[in-house]
Amino acid sequence: MHRALVRFRFLLAAACLLVPTVCSAQVLTLDDAVHMALANNPELQAGTLEVRKAVDNTAAARTGMLPVLHIAATGGVLLDNVDVRIPRGKLGVVDGAPFPVADSTIASASGGAGYVSAKVTQPISQLPAIRLYVQLQEAGVRLAGEQLRAKRLGVTRDVKRVYYAILEARDGIEAANERLTYDQELERTVTDFVAHETALQADLLDVKAQTAAEQLRLTELQDSLADEHEQMNVLLGRDVDTAFDVSEPVDNPVVHDDRSTLRHRALDHRPDLRAAAAQVQQANLGSRIKSQVGGPAVNLVLDYNHIGAGGLHGFPSNLSILGLELDWTPVDWGRARHEARAELDEFHAAQSVLADAQSKAIVDVDRAVRAVDEASARVGVAKAANDAATERLREMTNRYQARAVLLKDLLLAESAASDASEKLSQARLALRIANVDLDAALGGDE
Repeated sequence: MHRALVRFRFLLAAACLLVPTVCSAQVLTLDDAVHMALANNPELQAGTLEVRKAVDNTAAARTGMLPVLHIAATGGVLLDNVDVRIPRGKLGVVDGAPFPVADSTIASASGGAGYVSAKVTQPISQLPAIRLYVQLQEAGVRLAGEQLRAKRLGVTRDVKRVYYAILEARDGIEAANERLTYDQELERTVTDFVAHETALQADLLDVKAQTAAEQLRLTELQDSLADEHEQMNVLLGRDVDTAFDVSEPVDNPVVHDDRSTLRHRALDHRPDLRAAAAQVQQANLGSRIKSQVGGPAVNLVLDYNHIGAGGLHGFPSNLSILGLELDWTPVDWGRARHEARAELDEFHAAQSVLADAQSKAIVDVDRAVRAVDEASARVGVAKAANDAATERLREMTNRYQARAVLLKDLLLAESAASDASEKLSQARLALRIANVDLDAALGGDE
């Protein structure tokens, strides 16, 4: 492995001299990748706007408790005169004579006319329902916030998965380069043996086939690495062709000695459970609001009206009223009752959804813990198998050079070593991903 790493660094240095852009690739740490994704991911930006929208809706709901000023004005030309006819004696008796003494008509002014109304309304009876509605909107803010946190948790999980896959592909390429170098050296050895008639031509063809297969495996790993690079750039919200390199992160596996503690942590921290709890609160508040709808709405009002040009001569042009306003629909054919019942059913349904989500969260945590334990055990098994296969390959190589074993036995040992190395790499990747999934099942960090 050390010899292959030296060759890899030599090739990288040569590439830097020939293609300087190869060496300009940014080294992207895992923490930097996560932070960049959380800052630039389009889905998270949309979620942030949803939170802002919920905050604005809450602020708008609070204004419902404040007085409302409504102004209306109308200006134009009278299409017809407005005349008021007062019959004789309609207004009583003055000095023993009827007033008016004869039928009279009061005519409005002709030409332009105007009307202005200003009304200040302060809700009174609706204040309890408005306060509940404000609480409903506040629950909406919490819901949007938890939904955003769930998206952030998902993006973090995806970034870590892809990052670890890049590391695994890169390590696989290094191992494949090492095996390819071994095959090429073996091919030279067998070629020499064939020249001295101590090996068959078929042996050389077998070695060349092994070399070609390893070259194909290297190409596949390089294609996989390129695909993972593009996926990472998409997650980071930047151009898919942006060049970067990765560094080995320090793993911080979740300590899970106490299963009960992990369950409680998940129930307290998981954003999907918090979002479900917010929906339960919303449904409860909606039911309470509907139960208060249907009664009379009482407002404190100050109403001012002014009639400009076009008014009736002799009548006041200004009118002001301070008092109470009643708005009530006594007959709604049971609509309010049915709506309240529907809101109550939604509340019970939301409670059921929350209980089901909590049970599934516990199952997720237990499954994730078992997956970590199994992946950890597989790493130990794969490491032992890799050590054994590597040592066997070394021994078989020495014995083949001493003509103590057949070439097919050496090729089988090399294939076994290659498989063992790949399985070890896959086991380590699986353990890292299992820890990522366990952290996600617990709700991640605050």
